[in-house]
Amino acid sequence: MPILKSLIVAGAAGIAISLVCLIALHALPSPVKPLRDAICDHASLRFGFLFRLQCAATGMSGICLIALLVRSGYIGPSYGAFAHLGVTALIVFALSRIAIIFFPSDLGPPRTKRGIVHMALDVLMFIGISYGSGFINYYLIHNRFPGGVAWAGVDAMLWMTAALIELCSVLTIFTVSVPAFRRFMGLNERFLYLGILLWLGAAFMPMLSLP
Repeated sequence: MPILKSLIVAGAAGIAISLVCLIALHALPSPVKPLRDAICDHASLRFGFLFRLQCAATGMSGICLIALLVRSGYIGPSYGAFAHLGVTALIVFALSRIAIIFFPSDLGPPRTKRGIVHMALDVLMFIGISYGSGFINYYLIHNRFPGGVAWAGVDAMLWMTAALIELCSVLTIFTVSVPAFRRFMGLNERFLYLGILLWLGAAFMPMLSLP
């Protein structure tokens, strides 16, 4: 199988695996409350392996998207700041998703070093996907590439999902810091995860036509 097709298959599989894991985590019995509790609370519980698999799969999809854009020539050293910033932010997102597997969150006090690293990786994930989706969107939609891959055909999907990511990332600040909003922290995070998976899917979609 050509390397581009292999990357597309691996990236699409990562999205599918992540979605299945998230659905399973919510279908299986657990003390985690979807409205209030973070998805990462599953990491230290009975079905924590599904959370870790979901993180690895999402990170893999991000890496595959970066590799596809670079390998196919749509992003390279000679391209502008939007491309470079977008790729850098996506790398931060993908690596933080994979690294967080090894640092489960604290379910309660006292706070541990492992839990602090987990929170730092979460912040990097929010920043990475927020900036990455915006910069990559702008670059892909506003450039025309040889070979006919046209992201302009999915521009509405790319921008709507990026907007959902941005909104949920901002709301995370309020759900974490404002007591009245904390009961909705889990709901906000789940919409963020949905936005990430939909954005990755929209970014991959036009590349299905690659030979």
